[in-house]
This record gives sequence, structure tokens and C-alpha cells, in this order.
Amino acid sequence: SASDLVDRPLEDHVDPDYRSQLQSRLKDLQNGDPTVPIIDYVLARQDGQPITVEAVGANIVFEGVPAIQTVLRDVTERRRAEATIRESEGRLRAILESSPIGVAITSPTDGEILFANTGLSEMYGKAAEEIIGTPLARYYADPKLDAEFRQRLDDQDSVLNAEVTFNGAGDTSFCSLLTLQRIEFEGVPAVSAWIHDITDRVEADAALKDGEARLRAILINVDEGISLVDSELNLVAHNRRFLELLEFPASLISEHPRFEDFVRFNAERGEYGFGDIDAMVEERVELANEFLPHRFERARPDGTTIEIRGNPVPDGGFVTTYTDITDRRRAEEALRESESRFRTLTDSSNHGILVHRHRRPLYANPALLRMFGYESLADLKELKTTELLIAEADRERFRTYHESRLRGENVPSEMEMRAVRADGTETWLNILAFRIELDDEPAVCTTMIDIT
Repeated sequence: SASDLVDRPLEDHVDPDYRSQLQSRLKDLQNGDPTVPIIDYVLARQDGQPITVEAVGANIVFEGVPAIQTVLRDVTERRRAEATIRESEGRLRAILESSPIGVAITSPTDGEILFANTGLSEMYGKAAEEIIGTPLARYYADPKLDAEFRQRLDDQDSVLNAEVTFNGAGDTSFCSLLTLQRIEFEGVPAVSAWIHDITDRVEADAALKDGEARLRAILINVDEGISLVDSELNLVAHNRRFLELLEFPASLISEHPRFEDFVRFNAERGEYGFGDIDAMVEERVELANEFLPHRFERARPDGTTIEIRGNPVPDGGFVTTYTDITDRRRAEEALRESESRFRTLTDSSNHGILVHRHRRPLYANPALLRMFGYESLADLKELKTTELLIAEADRERFRTYHESRLRGENVPSEMEMRAVRADGTETWLNILAFRIELDDEPAVCTTMIDIT
């Protein structure tokens, strides 16, 4: 309460590290200094918790005698937020420093570079220390751009993705996308410059334009169907395979075809199953208007399966590819059937089969579990290493052969070894081991026969 504070020295409530600062400020006030600045102190609460306060003092007359009025404001949360911001700025600086894109922070008045990252140094062929202090405009191949960019910054606070040629190391130059943005840097106004070297892209674009006719010929003849619709869902481009694969009549694209026309045509011929045609068309047109990336498969009534992939394009609309994956899906189904038959075969085999990698069990068939006296693969995995299935006298040989086989080295594939069952009894095994690929990594498949 307030009574707990009255008649106690103020410094009793101040953290010891701040008391000398408090005493100095009080002395200044007592000496009549009217310009004592606002300062921060750390106070100790009654419960022992420290709080940061912003304090301002002034000389007053209280009850007829000179006194000092001190106004305290709790700024603990604000200071924590400021510390968090400083940490964030530190992380941001580290990101900027390591970015492959050239980044500079410049003065808003004269364009002097205040900060330059490693990416910018590499572009200009100079150390950051040589770049800092020079105007960014010095590196423009066209000096007139400086005045233009300054005007644009005054008008709209930013310059976005301007294509600019910069002078590089020596007599070289490079083309870049330049973005300028007014920011606050270390508490003062500044301008950030992001310089993305697009020389390779520009050269590639030129080559692409030269080969436009060849690209058009390729698109016409690829096995995938391709279509492009604009932001109004009008079909603006397609290849021949698009019509063939989806069996669209040429009459459907004779005059200003719309995405909705193709959807309705499909609905009317049963591509989407049974239902209200107008409702099916409306649903698909609404989804298309979201212009979201999408991928799905459609089983057509004729038994073919089409994979459909759509991606939005920058100026609105989306490009869609249509691929006949019927053979792939049939092959996958055949593979699943083959895997099922294989598992049936291994599970019913009287020979123990173990698949392991670096002596960690991955698969064991029922015969192997019975051979060693384990209830399940989970029980077997508790061993951590399959070498514990082998008697101690043979473990080193088992371990060496296993690791050598994983490396693809030539080691005996058939051997006889003593094994240890779960109950501790030993048995003799004939072991046939060979290297396999499992989940794109080498493993060892081992067949074991009890020859005791």
C-alpha cells in the first residue's frame, strides 16, 4: 500500500546496480538542474520481482517545502518487446549478410551506402568496407536512373523490380532486378536496396525467344495435353493432344471457348458420374475461379486414368496438363498384387527369412520368429542388433560379412553358424545372405535353415 512506501528512502526500492545513477540524478535536481532527462531504473517489487520503470523528476514545492516529484511508468513489457525486436533485427542482419542476393542499406538523402552484404560485395568485386560510404548511384550503368528512382521513392516510397544494368567487377556489367524501399534502419530513416542478378535469366530469355518456334512445335507434339485459360476462364491456348486425350470435338473450340463449356460437355457425357448437370458445372467453375494449384486423377468411363495438374499463372488464369497414366496405374496394381503374393510366399515359407540393415531387423517372417522363439517382429527388434541372434563365437564373422555385403564387397554368401534362441539354447543354422535394395537403400536379406 502507499503507507508502506511513505517515509522510506526511494533508493530502498531500486535495484543496487541502479542506485548510484539514481543518486546522481537526484543530486542534479537538488542543484536546480531543470534538464534531467527521462531515464530507466529497475525497481524491486515487494514480492521480489524486478520491474523496469521510466522515471522523470522535477523540483516542486510540497506542503510548503521544496521537494522532488518523481513520476514512474512501468515499461517492463515495452523494454522486453524492444529487446525482442533487437534480437529479431540481429537475426535479420545475419540473414541479410548471408543472402546470395545483393543487399544494401542507403541514406535517403544522398544514397550513401550504410550497409552492404556479402552478396553485394561479390557482385561488385569489392570488399564491403570499400563499398560502404559510396553512393549506390555510382554503380548504375546509366547515371540518369538515380534521379528517376529518387522521384519514385518520393512519390510512392518504393521501386519494385526495376530492371537495371549495374557496373560489376572490373569492366564487367550485370543485369539485375532492383527493389528500393523506404525503411527504418537502426532507428533512423533509410532505403533498402535488393539487387537480384538476373543476367543468366535475361540471356536465357533471349535464347528462349529465339527458340520460340521450336518450343511451339514441341508443345504441339508432346504426349501430354496442355491447356491455358485466362483470368476470365476463357481457353486461350491448347495443344492437339489436349483434344485427343479428352476426346473433345473440334467444334467445341471453334469460337471463344470457355472453361465452363468443356465442363458442361464432360458432365453431359457422364465424365463426372450421375447428378444434376448444372450443379456439377457450377461447383467446378467455382473451384476453378479460386486459381489454386491442384493435382488429381480422373478415371474416365472408357477405363483410362488421366492425371490432371493445374497451376496458376502470374497474370491470372492457370495452365493445366493432362497425362494418360493408365499403364502406370495398371503396373502399380500389378506390383501390389506381386508384393501381396511375395508376402504370402515368405509368410508361408518354412525357411526363416530376415531382412536387416546394419544389423537392425526390418522384416522377419513367421518361420524365423518360430525358429528363434519370438512372438513378433516387435519382440525381435528389442534386441537392437541381429548379431545377438548369433552365438558369441561367430558374431565377429557375422558382423564383418554383413557390413562388407552392404558395401557391395565380395564375401561368402553361404555359411554355417551357431545361433542363440530367445530361451538361450543354441542351434546350428545354414545361412544364405545376399544384398538387396529396400526403400532406395542397401539391406541384407538372409535365409536361415535349422540344420541342428
